[in-house]
Amino acid sequence: VDASPLFSPLPIDVDARPLAGCVICISQFVGAEKDWVCLVAQLLGCDDFQEYFSRVAAKGRRASTHLILKRAEGSKYDASLKWGLPAVSLDWLVSCARNNARVPVDGFLLRASADITESAPTKTTPGT
Repeated sequence: VDASPLFSPLPIDVDARPLAGCVICISQFVGAEKDWVCLVAQLLGCDDFQEYFSRVAAKGRRASTHLILKRAEGSKYDASLKWGLPAVSLDWLVSCARNNARVPVDGFLLRASADITESAPTKTTPGT
C-alpha cells in the first residue's frame, strides 16, 4: 500500500524555487490535504495559487499554468483539455519536491479514461 505523501518527509530546498513562474490551480482537495498541497507548492516557489482555473489573466486572476487534481473529471479538467493546459496528479508536485526541480508534466498528466496518471505502475502476474 502506498503511503500518502502527506505523511512522508519531503527534502525541499526553499532556495531552489523550482516552481517560480507557476500559477497553480488546485481542485478536488479539501481540508488538511488542500493546505498541504498549497504549502508544498509555496515552499517550491510557486508564484500563486488560485481557486479559479483561468486561461488568461483577468479580473484580478492570473493565467493558470498547471491544474492539480485527484481525478480526471469535472469542469476544470474539461477546461484544461480545451485550453491545452496540463492537468496533473499530486504525484507531479511530490516529484518536483523530491527532485528540487520542475519535472516535466508528461508522466503525470491525468487521463479521463483510466483515472490514473501515465506514470502509474501496472501490476503484472508472473508469466505474463
